[in-house]
Amino acid sequence: MKKSMLLLAFLLPGIFNFAQTGAEALTQSDIRQHSAGAAPARDNEQLYQAYLAASQKKDKHEIQRVIDLFYDKIKSLETENRLEEIADVYEKIMEICQIEGYPTEKIPGCLYCQTRGLIKSGKYQRALAFQLKVVALEEKIYLPDHPNLAVSYYDLAQIYSHLGEHPKAVDLCVKATAIFEKNLSPDHLELAIGYGNLALAYSMLEDYAKALEFNLKTLDIHKKKLPSDDPELAISYNNVGISYTELGDHNKGLEFTLKALDILEKAPNVNLSDLANIYHDLALAYYYLENYPKALEFNQKALTFFEKTLPSDHISLANSYNNLALVYYGLGSNLKKGMEFNLKSISIYEKILPADDPVLAQAYQNVGSAYLEDGQLPKAKVYFDKYEKISKEEEQIYFNRALYSAALNDKRKALENLQKAVSLGIRRS
Repeated sequence: MKKSMLLLAFLLPGIFNFAQTGAEALTQSDIRQHSAGAAPARDNEQLYQAYLAASQKKDKHEIQRVIDLFYDKIKSLETENRLEEIADVYEKIMEICQIEGYPTEKIPGCLYCQTRGLIKSGKYQRALAFQLKVVALEEKIYLPDHPNLAVSYYDLAQIYSHLGEHPKAVDLCVKATAIFEKNLSPDHLELAIGYGNLALAYSMLEDYAKALEFNLKTLDIHKKKLPSDDPELAISYNNVGISYTELGDHNKGLEFTLKALDILEKAPNVNLSDLANIYHDLALAYYYLENYPKALEFNQKALTFFEKTLPSDHISLANSYNNLALVYYGLGSNLKKGMEFNLKSISIYEKILPADDPVLAQAYQNVGSAYLEDGQLPKAKVYFDKYEKISKEEEQIYFNRALYSAALNDKRKALENLQKAVSLGIRRS
């Protein structure tokens, strides 16, 4: 049974910017200390207390100064990609917005700044809490078919998708896309984004035919509206390639992903994260075509970028480790290297995924199989047991038992478990 590589889902976040003015040096030393590694909670609280003091005096100039200092702090954190700490700062700004009676229609944008940072740093539960506030506020502000509401539904859907709640993600994307179709022309670029979001949701639900349908709609709009060297066009080609790969048409998938790479390599000002995603997806296509040397080459290129730019516990980094492990297993020449990356992926998955997540189960299965092949039977048993606790695939559970019993030379149990696995539908290549 071929082990499945994981597809990465990358968001295209927006950002809300408040007007800013030049800040004076009220607490600049605190900000410099924070940039050097001082505790962010204390610094935020000091600034917030300065705001409260100014608010009591009704000193609007002082209030604006404190808000500006918060934004200076955000700029400093952005240079170091400290996204969760940025969300902490926005949380304080949100409190000020509410106290100052900041216009209600502006508050969701402030909340979304928090959501954006948390999504990019992989803190999806906290992002969900913030985005639910955004949606609740906007449902009070806007009519049911307002495009801004659709955007928030898409954002919420992406978070649910990261959390594994794929039916909720699809429902929200369908709802949002219906709003876009009502308000936008058939070839509008924003509608293309909506179709892309819906395709991603269907893909995560494993409805790959529907995902392909909407990825092709996105590509059709982009081919009409974008220059031939536009990176967004490359992303559209890549997404179609992913859909074909998911449907099992690996040659077609490779064709579209190579087209995407060709566009990106010619594009001016290419986003390196987009290029890393293409490398990742090319590795996926080559893996399924069993061209393991090529899969290894592009996985390593993608991983180099991810390790430099993502937090150490980010889901995308875990997926990249997992995929690299599978390539080493496919090569068959460096089993221990595969186990090394497999265990790296597990260490992250265990921190950020639910304890019964199927992705985590598959990672346990993979490393258990590798330990068995390497003759390390006690470790194989540990990970097969972990797999059994959370997997719903009984046929694989019995097959693992059969392999383990055979390794112990217990032929009776091996045959018994193998017969059970076959009766449940196990198929081995």
